[in-house]
Amino acid sequence: MATTTDIQRTERDVTAQLDDLRNLKDGWYDGDGLAPSHEGLDWLEARLSNEYLNLLPLPRIYPTVEGGVQLEWSIGSNDTSLEVNLSDHSGYWHNLNLRIAKDEERYLSLEDRGEWNWLNAELQRLVESEE
Repeated sequence: MATTTDIQRTERDVTAQLDDLRNLKDGWYDGDGLAPSHEGLDWLEARLSNEYLNLLPLPRIYPTVEGGVQLEWSIGSNDTSLEVNLSDHSGYWHNLNLRIAKDEERYLSLEDRGEWNWLNAELQRLVESEE
């Protein structure tokens, strides 16, 4: 029998979500919106596969109007996102703790393994703070 975590991991399967984004065409958002590049999505999929810790909750992945993607996590009282620029491989991290109204942000170079280590540690910290 599938657990809630198993169902969430299936619903949030990174490859499936990125495959959905590969089907977008320019103008996907009411005539606006650049489709994310297939090369950029391939790069992100490889980085997530190689750098993202399996024990962490999987994000929901959405396109941005600018042709990037946004990864989102809802971890307890934290609304967390990482907006990824697929062209320059950078990311804008934002976390809002709704319980204490604390806002955190940081720019990341997603070519840097140390930045992925920081991202993994931050997500792990959020998960542990809600246990």
